Amino acid sequence: MSRSAVRPIVVALALALAAATVSTGEVTLHEPTTNSWAPVVWLSPGFPIVSGSSSVLRRTSDVATMHIASSGFAPDTVVTAWWVVFNYPLNCTHPNTATNSLCGGPDIANPATGTTYQWADGQVVHEEGEVALKASLAVGDSTHCASAALPCVGLLDVGGAEYHIALRSMGPIVPSLLSAQLTTLNGGCQPGEPNAGRCANVQGAAHLGR
Repeated sequence: MSRSAVRPIVVALALALAAATVSTGEVTLHEPTTNSWAPVVWLSPGFPIVSGSSSVLRRTSDVATMHIASSGFAPDTVVTAWWVVFNYPLNCTHPNTATNSLCGGPDIANPATGTTYQWADGQVVHEEGEVALKASLAVGDSTHCASAALPCVGLLDVGGAEYHIALRSMGPIVPSLLSAQLTTLNGGCQPGEPNAGRCANVQGAAHLGR
């Protein structure tokens, strides 16, 4: 799939989600939703935008759903997506002017920000270096925590939270460890494993609170 084809597909998926309805007896009610778009940026000085990338976040009263498409990765490597949600972004003290976000990395360790760091999705990179990942996170869901060293309180405030979607490079495919590469923070990168020390967050997108 070409880079130019990825973004329209993601946007189409988001629009389809926005049209979802909730049926109650004989009456069909449209659940209130909010959709936002944000660029995917490289997590390097200046935070340059990844060409052709797209990140869409859909919020209902109790669920957040993200679709993110990006490129620039080496084929036959693994990329994972992670929810880094600041439930109370007004308590953050490390804003990022490049992404207009209220929160930054150091705010993760501040309990007042109500941060949760959870696995979202994982994928083997396509031949053209592209990925397309999606996931939903419901209020109160505190499963798939990144690690015991990172906060994991779950999603508490769908509308007010600031969402950072981190794309993490897991290094080349290790067949015997592929499941761990696709679903854990450092699968294949632990000491003694083939990609030791190579796992790192390399791209990301930030969606601000309402």
